[in-house]
Amino acid sequence: MQGTDFRYMSGFGGYFETEAVEGALPKGRNSPQRPAFGLYAEQLSGSAFTAPRHENRRSWLYRLRPSADHRPFVRYQGAKLFAPGTVQEPLAPNRLRWNPPSDLPEGADFVDGMVTMLANRDPSDLEGVAVHLYRAQKSMENRVFAALADAGYHDFTVAQARAEKLGIANVRFRQIDAESIDQPAASLDGVLCRWGYMLMADPEAALRETRRILKPGARLALAAWAGPAENPWASLPMGELVERGHVERPEPGAPGQFRWARPGTIEEHLDAAGFTEYEVDTVDFANVYPSVDAWVATNRDCSMMLRSALEQLDPAEREDVIAAIREKALPFVREDGSAVVPARTWVAVAAA
Repeated sequence: MQGTDFRYMSGFGGYFETEAVEGALPKGRNSPQRPAFGLYAEQLSGSAFTAPRHENRRSWLYRLRPSADHRPFVRYQGAKLFAPGTVQEPLAPNRLRWNPPSDLPEGADFVDGMVTMLANRDPSDLEGVAVHLYRAQKSMENRVFAALADAGYHDFTVAQARAEKLGIANVRFRQIDAESIDQPAASLDGVLCRWGYMLMADPEAALRETRRILKPGARLALAAWAGPAENPWASLPMGELVERGHVERPEPGAPGQFRWARPGTIEEHLDAAGFTEYEVDTVDFANVYPSVDAWVATNRDCSMMLRSALEQLDPAEREDVIAAIREKALPFVREDGSAVVPARTWVAVAAA
């Protein structure tokens, strides 16, 4: 347009600056302690924080008000059917910060020294995150730190309630990653894992971590199920769903209930994890149920895969599946209608 003074900022990968009021941009620095005109300096990064300095792309902004400035949260009173989260109080979107805690436990071991600082989502959602601190000033004595595989909110509440009922006060329940245990080396007197390692993505890593946190000479006790034929209490209901195509047959070696069923498997994993002294044996027992329906209901409560598969079926197909299970379960049913179903498990004890 003739007579108009255009100024362009052209180029690729260059740096440019512009200001609405002359003197607003700082000279020789990006974030002065007191920007001109009382502005607020903010950096908007356009690169990963791991990028080398010379490759970093960013923008420095100098604003009248900081972008984080906001009024105190007030819950919206409309949308009556909208109910985010499961907590009683609304989740405020305000920025939160806290000072270092001044009342951490004194003279405590790892378990008693833990302090929860931050958590979101209810544990029963199986999603979310929690942040904990701990101050450990002495070793654990006559107590065990237990890791529960696939433990959800229900497991913790039931376990805690049982401990309280029995009057056991020196026990704590935590959910951790067994393949990377947040626990000092050589700090535990013993570890017990019932039917857990075969469900983990990398059981050898979990066993190595278990050996790391055990004191020299301390023991690991574990259990893992024998094969499907020896455990019809579990394989019969799930097998019916597999036969009908409602559940995929597990891949060989994939995490699962019978992953360690083959004789010699436990010994191989203990060897690989560095355990040199161990014993492995089998234990036979029986599960007794008031009825076949109670048998199915118990498995449904214990197996997320079985519960999910049954819930996804239409009512007619679900009833057909349960009827087929009742028929196949007849060899285990007694005259009073109860069911006695055999089970077999591997048990092992190993010294660190």
